[in-house]
Amino acid sequence: VQHQFTMSAVPPPEELLTQEELIQKFLNPNLAERYRKHLNKIQAEDVPIDIKPVNPPNMFCSEAQEPKQLFWVRARGYIGETDMKVHCCVAAYISDYAFLGTALLPHCQHRVKFMVSLDHSMWFHAPFRADHWMLYECESPWAGESSPPLLRPLESVPLAPVMLCAQGGTGGQLCPCSRLG
Repeated sequence: VQHQFTMSAVPPPEELLTQEELIQKFLNPNLAERYRKHLNKIQAEDVPIDIKPVNPPNMFCSEAQEPKQLFWVRARGYIGETDMKVHCCVAAYISDYAFLGTALLPHCQHRVKFMVSLDHSMWFHAPFRADHWMLYECESPWAGESSPPLLRPLESVPLAPVMLCAQGGTGGQLCPCSRLG
């Protein structure tokens, strides 16, 4: 006996911009210096992951957004037909990269001093290739007391669940931006 949630209907990765391309779109001479510095810092990171957000959040929002994001992800480069454990390790790395930010989307009027993953559980359901596109759905159904849990299924192409992640994290004091001047 088995069942699964209905997978999200999303455009294929070939139709979406990479994280780097999205940053380039935001970088322009009219952008405030503090935002340009932040985007340049993100762009300078050498991350071995291809990321294509399905519905990119507004990086400079002033309104709350739903704590849910969808990303197409894959390891950069060829991993090959190696031991499945290698693909699981790479998927674990991918699953822990930059996704705690989903819990902040409803709180865009606040600043966070730091965020860190506290625990991370993963369940693997089927063989997959971490160097092929996978749809990563991130949700934060609840956040409070500085501990946002995140639930994230990872699906391979064609869309079939290959992994489920649960992650807890914590962050520094959330301070309203208006108080920070």
